[in-house]
Amino acid sequence: MYQFSSAQIPTAARMIGRAKRLVAFTGSGMSKESGIPTFRDPGGLWDRFDPEELSFQALTKSLAQGRLPKGAFAAFSLEFIETLKRAAPNPGHAALKAFEDLGLLKAVITQNIDNLHAEAGNKHVLELHGNIYRFVCLNCQKKRFFGKEGFFSLAHAFIEALQSADAQRVLSAIPRCACGGAMRPDIVGFGEPIQGFDGALSLTMQSDVYLIVGTSGEVMPAASLPEHAKRSGATLIEVNIAHGAFLEYTDLYIQGSAATVLPRIVLEIER
Repeated sequence: MYQFSSAQIPTAARMIGRAKRLVAFTGSGMSKESGIPTFRDPGGLWDRFDPEELSFQALTKSLAQGRLPKGAFAAFSLEFIETLKRAAPNPGHAALKAFEDLGLLKAVITQNIDNLHAEAGNKHVLELHGNIYRFVCLNCQKKRFFGKEGFFSLAHAFIEALQSADAQRVLSAIPRCACGGAMRPDIVGFGEPIQGFDGALSLTMQSDVYLIVGTSGEVMPAASLPEHAKRSGATLIEVNIAHGAFLEYTDLYIQGSAATVLPRIVLEIER
């Protein structure tokens, strides 16, 4: 169990309070206290399921061959959907919104697909790995945001089709674009390029304070962003339960969760 110390909160508050171009870079640890487990930790989704078997590519390949995906696909999908249903922004998300309201935070760059930063009220969010509630057409590439209610309705119909063991019913449960093309969740699968990296890199290199929250730094190329921030002259603050891969770049490391640490920094700045 980690031991949180508040001794570094005033230092972090001074750094952030003086920032002209604060940028936050967040990972799965940011949403952990919203009830969304991290994928790579022991017991996480990728510890219990094979991610390659759960990709959209694997699904379409199975259906093209006239067979249904493995049973794990439905089990994973149902667990993930029920987790999303219960999730809501936590005090860490609210703190980033407070930084924005104070005129300090210019953008959130996130590896998360859960839409919680937007739900918390942040206006400028770059989602490197996409958004689970947004779909993209495989034919014309047009995107459509379904929102939570629309997504859950589609998802449950799709899972019921999978459980029926009827391949035609599964195909019919896939949403269609106005052009007639099949649509898939607009999230980055394994082996696919991340979204908006150039924009994220530009914001990163313009930052003067770079706040790293809840990411292990294992997923490239997103994990390269803190190094770019440091080389561009930014001060780096890392808030993590365990020190990530940024030890050589971090100016200040605070061991703790986003929901514990970030609200305290906000209170210190407001004082």
